[in-house]
Formats: sequence, C-alpha cells, structure tokens
Amino acid sequence: MVQAETRRMFFALCPDDQVRQQLWKISNDVQFGRRTSFENLHVTLIFLGAVNKERGTCLEQAAASIQFPSFTLQIDRLGHWGRPKILWAGCTEVPNVLQSLVSQLQKNIDDCGFQQSQMQDYIPHATLARKVSAGQGRRFCEQHNPIEPIKWHVKNFSLMESVTYAEGPVYKVLRSW
Repeated sequence: MVQAETRRMFFALCPDDQVRQQLWKISNDVQFGRRTSFENLHVTLIFLGAVNKERGTCLEQAAASIQFPSFTLQIDRLGHWGRPKILWAGCTEVPNVLQSLVSQLQKNIDDCGFQQSQMQDYIPHATLARKVSAGQGRRFCEQHNPIEPIKWHVKNFSLMESVTYAEGPVYKVLRSW
C-alpha cells in the first residue's frame, strides 16, 4: 500500500521585518546551541505535525472562517525550557485576542481530526535558539532580562510548512488570513 504524501504543518504568527530584526538582534548574543535563522523566526499558534492533502484542505477551510481583530503582542521577556533545550523570547501578558484566536483555531480544527491538549499551557514565544543547555539558558536570561519590549502589531496568521534540509529546517508560508 502506498502511503499518502504528508507535510509537517503548523499555524503561526509571522513577524514583519522590523520585529524580525529586533528578535534577531537579541539572538545575536547567543554563542551556543543552534540559533534560529532570521527567516524562521515566528510564534507558533498550534503545531499540527504530519498532514495529508485532504486534512490540509480541511485546515484551510477551518482557518478561513476565523475573524479576529488586529492586536499588539508585546515581547518583553526571555525564557528557557530545559526539556526541549529552547531559548525563547515571549510576552509577560498574553492578549485576550491571541488566546481567543488559538481557542477558535483549536475548536475549528477538531473537525479535521486534530485534538490538541496544549491549550491550557499555551505560552506564545519565538524560539531564538535550540540545543541550549540549562546552564547556558539560565545565564543568558539572567544577563539579558529584562529586554527592551518589542511591540508587534499582529494583523494575520498563517498556515506554515516545515521542510527539513541538512542545513536545518525551512519554514514556508502556505496561506495567510
């Protein structure tokens, strides 16, 4: 039996070049781990994993029905998660409209066969570097927090594809709303 072709997908917020530059500037000081490329900086809303064409179409329809007002996301802190070894930049306060967007997306994609349990633990963040040890992450955060707040005016969200190459992953926008 031939397996259906799948693509690794996720919903995300993609920063404009000004916000991307500000995030990149923070990560300039990262001298360890694997730094996220400039083009790949984003905030994941929901990670979907392997998605076939039929489910991809369903996801697009589910996302297209969502209406949300533009909002400002203020990125104002650094953090580190030891388990996935990720150094990140995130926000102290999550705007209600962002929580609502993620909730609406989750509700709409349930019909496409994506039951997620991440909702209660959703922490919006942009990954600055991977493979960062606990000591490296803790020291970096101590030395660089607080950061100059980055005000990001969010106007849309995107369905993204992650394609892995020998040099690392590349994230491609498939569609935006």
